[in-house]
Amino acid sequence: MKRLSVLVTLLVAFSLAAPSAHAGNWRKGKALFKDNCMSCHDNNSDSVKVSPGDKTKAQWNRFFDRDKHAAKPEVFNKLSKKDLENLKDYLDKYSLDSAKPGTCG
Repeated sequence: MKRLSVLVTLLVAFSLAAPSAHAGNWRKGKALFKDNCMSCHDNNSDSVKVSPGDKTKAQWNRFFDRDKHAAKPEVFNKLSKKDLENLKDYLDKYSLDSAKPGTCG
């Protein structure tokens, strides 16, 4: 009986941890945002300033799913799938409808 209890506990623990293994890393996403997005979308450029808190999670999802930076698609093309996941995770974490909306990069 004790072995069964341990086995069930381990299975539950692994099943809860599994989804996070595929999630992006928001800290890496923050660095990507600063290196890639802020090079054009800062106060010193002609482009519109962009912050994670400018859009809701749904709006950022649409941007990644549909728009894919249509104005300058090479930005997305040079990033790996994992980089895009990390960037999206950062934007989600500090989106307008998150617990801590971001105001700057």
